[in-house]
Amino acid sequence: MVRGILHDVRGDLAIIFGQCELGERNCQRGEVDIAAERFARVRMVAKNASQRINSVAPERGLGLAIVRSAVKELGAQMVIDSRRGKGACISITFPPVRDPNVLKFNLGDAALKFGAAIRNHLERFGIKLMLDVDHYPYVAGDELKAQSILQNLCINARDAICQARQETGLITICMESLETGVILQVRDNGPGFPEPAPTA
Repeated sequence: MVRGILHDVRGDLAIIFGQCELGERNCQRGEVDIAAERFARVRMVAKNASQRINSVAPERGLGLAIVRSAVKELGAQMVIDSRRGKGACISITFPPVRDPNVLKFNLGDAALKFGAAIRNHLERFGIKLMLDVDHYPYVAGDELKAQSILQNLCINARDAICQARQETGLITICMESLETGVILQVRDNGPGFPEPAPTA
């Protein structure tokens, strides 16, 4: 579903870029009426693209839907704990390494590297990043995909906090090691979701 929507949105963007370019040429030639028609079409296509994105995850945008897809590709599980106005806590359980030949990485190290890379970016939005991680055991999966998941979750949380116009934003990344794997949690003090979301 997500990939289908992404494909449709890419098509919409191609139309928008094309119509804007043609509209600029019309303006340069003094063809104001034609340019106005093109820009009206741009507004309509942009509105349709926005509706497609919001149909996937109305409260938090397309980012969460992308995360769901990536989590499934890693063979992990995701649970969302949230109430409107109480922030969100997204837990992802990464499977343990059972096969020595499987692709693996240290989730704690990956989170520390990601935190160092994104901390300054979040601070520009008045959001503090807290890391409560350690050098936990290796988990099965791809480190780059895990960092991509973290990035999407943090950017999603950033947008939610900014839209709520909160004076002080906070995103916390923490972990817990269990026999079933390593649980990664990303918490924020944003507006939360309208209702509990299902397990991915």
